[in-house]
Amino acid sequence: EIGVALRLAPQAQADLLRGYFSAIGNHFLLGRRLVQVQVSRRDFGYRRVAKQGGGQKIARSAAGEPEVAFATTGFEARRDELLAEARKGAVLLSPCVSDGEREIAREALAAGLSLVTMHNKGFAPLQKPAGRYFDACADGRLLMLAPAAWPHTPGEKPMTRDDATAMNRLCQWLAGEGAAKIAYRGVTPADVDGIALRAAKAGRPAGRPAGRPAARAAGAGQAAGAGQAAGAEQTAVGTAGAGQTVGAGLVGKGRFNERKMK
Repeated sequence: EIGVALRLAPQAQADLLRGYFSAIGNHFLLGRRLVQVQVSRRDFGYRRVAKQGGGQKIARSAAGEPEVAFATTGFEARRDELLAEARKGAVLLSPCVSDGEREIAREALAAGLSLVTMHNKGFAPLQKPAGRYFDACADGRLLMLAPAAWPHTPGEKPMTRDDATAMNRLCQWLAGEGAAKIAYRGVTPADVDGIALRAAKAGRPAGRPAGRPAARAAGAGQAAGAGQAAGAEQTAVGTAGAGQTVGAGLVGKGRFNERKMK
């Protein structure tokens, strides 16, 4: 696991807590400028077909690529904007909750751009990257994160509302000034933060007093964007390893696992 220093702020004053993630890939990407990917389900969707045993799955071409059902001009404009930022050196940070967020992550990876993804379940101890994911990790272009409280489970894990809330909020905190604007409807700011903190097993670092000031973060019905969502505490970038500082506010021992992106 790796520990990430998160500056939280449901109110004007907030503690500096540390959250934990299972991870695979290049931790140093968190030390670069991060831009969060956020796409509404109304703007992009993959075509789905019935699968054996019930339910639906994403339809794929003969080459194994997902088939697009619809894409709005708004999605295309946002995709082009994000990929342009990545070509200028930014790292895209995607929770991969919606189809559009997954599509932009796929396109960034295919274009050789840098990417951090969030996943809704942990990684098996002996898993390793395969195919394009192995190549991206070997090139230092990919980091996969999963909140530490979510264990590995075989097969697909259905995405719940709490999963999506936690992943979006954690991405906002990590992205800092590059955070997307997200309105969390029907849930209080404190509940949004609580869901995310529990997922990351957050706690106060030893010796850190409570009540340290932090930037204000957005919650239910608010838009969290540049300068509003709290970012990871910035520290020097060092070599990944136990007790060393790595990436943006990272301290800990990397555990290299993997979950293949859809």
